[in-house]
Amino acid sequence: MSVSPTMVRFHSQHADLYGLIETIQTLLRGFTADSPAAPLREAFHQLSAKLRLHLALEDDALYPRLVRHSDARLRDRAQQFQAEMSGLRETYETFLRDWLHSGRFAQDRSGFALAVSAVFTPLTARLRREDAELYPLVDQAA
Repeated sequence: MSVSPTMVRFHSQHADLYGLIETIQTLLRGFTADSPAAPLREAFHQLSAKLRLHLALEDDALYPRLVRHSDARLRDRAQQFQAEMSGLRETYETFLRDWLHSGRFAQDRSGFALAVSAVFTPLTARLRREDAELYPLVDQAA
């Protein structure tokens, strides 16, 4: 199955997000009291910029178009995803405010690692489910 031209951008963004998540997880594994915070902050800055753009494109453009699609299976799946995954943007922004912007991550590194996991688990689940369940339907309908 080929990827529709419209979806190339979304597939590419997912690949970028997976890569940044892995970079952050690698940095966290070696993040000690003596570790400089700058590389971790920079990785989160890059992730945040890409994630905000991606979620905005999906939530504000792609999903609204899909829930009006003539293919009932695609329309229903898009509505299901939209309902199940709402709030991800707000959760991420709250995480950034509570941990990164406040500087709290440097004082409570184990708590920060748990908070990262709590944010990355649903995020990667969303990306994987879209890759496996939604994007192929979009490509088929193109």
